[in-house]
Amino acid sequence: MTQARVLLSGTNELSSIFVGANVLIKKIISNEIKKATFETGNLARGRVPVITGRLQGSISATYNERMLKGVVGSSVKYASTIEYGPNNEYGPNDNIPGSRTGFKPYLRPSLAIAIKDIDTNISKALEKSGI
Repeated sequence: MTQARVLLSGTNELSSIFVGANVLIKKIISNEIKKATFETGNLARGRVPVITGRLQGSISATYNERMLKGVVGSSVKYASTIEYGPNNEYGPNDNIPGSRTGFKPYLRPSLAIAIKDIDTNISKALEKSGI
């Protein structure tokens, strides 16, 4: 079970737009979500505090093109403690190894950086393609 993750998704928001939409439009948007997903993973691995490297090494990024859905996260038990703090929505995590580094968000700031220009990038790609 994933203990900490961020989700990039366009499924619900874009599905109505994609009914009968140009295949090129779908591909452009899919490429931008995919790029942001893997960039988020790379940035998160660089931002996460490292003691043993276990959390850093566990950060994974996956993308589902059909669902337009990217997921970045970690299944390490203390991942949510580092991201959200010791008493977070996933419950208190006082006696686990990751609490030694303290609260230091790494996923959410990485996501914010990765998607900062996604709308501009999509607009530029659409313009470049002549759409």
